[in-house]
Amino acid sequence: IGKIFNKTFVSHKTGEMVVNTVFPMESEQGVTAILLKNDSPTGLVNGHTWGERLESIWVSNLPKGHQPREMLICESPIDALSYHQLHPPKEPYDRLYVATGGQPLSLQPLTVQRLIDQVKPEQVILAHDNDNSGIRFNIGWAGRLQLPGQTTEQADQRFSISHHKHSNTLSIDIYVPPGDEARQNVRLEAMQQQVLTSLNRGYTPDMNQA
Repeated sequence: IGKIFNKTFVSHKTGEMVVNTVFPMESEQGVTAILLKNDSPTGLVNGHTWGERLESIWVSNLPKGHQPREMLICESPIDALSYHQLHPPKEPYDRLYVATGGQPLSLQPLTVQRLIDQVKPEQVILAHDNDNSGIRFNIGWAGRLQLPGQTTEQADQRFSISHHKHSNTLSIDIYVPPGDEARQNVRLEAMQQQVLTSLNRGYTPDMNQA
């Protein structure tokens, strides 16, 4: 309620009246745009200033007095609906859904971080599209968000990804306390293997793997 609407539009191509599903994109200042979804047209409409749009997200309802255990971040609100159908939470309202409305924009992680600080979920699920861009988006978000209860050591991890036309380079920066190098080396090797396993999932031996 209040997060998904049907709205009537006039098609610019045919002049016909069409009904589209729309999702409000919000910042802390309120609704700044609506995300219109259909075969055609699709995209953002009725936007305010571009700066406000840069920090706006779609977020599902948070019932008053309820504490969701999980927060899921994806690209499209329709992806959130699909995930909810395929993997329903154990209890109603145990999961809060957030969508970026497409390719993540620069200020959206700041809005989501403030939401994390407010809601304090036990787990954040990064669920951008299962393609190369989505993998990059997930890595980028992993490097920008801090979960409640993280130790300083955990929060000091920074993920970044640089890319050009033919390759991508993933960097993970971790603060190592003095005298703790041996333990951290074991931890780094385990993390490297975990990242490689994730990046190469679904690839066959004859394909270029990470």
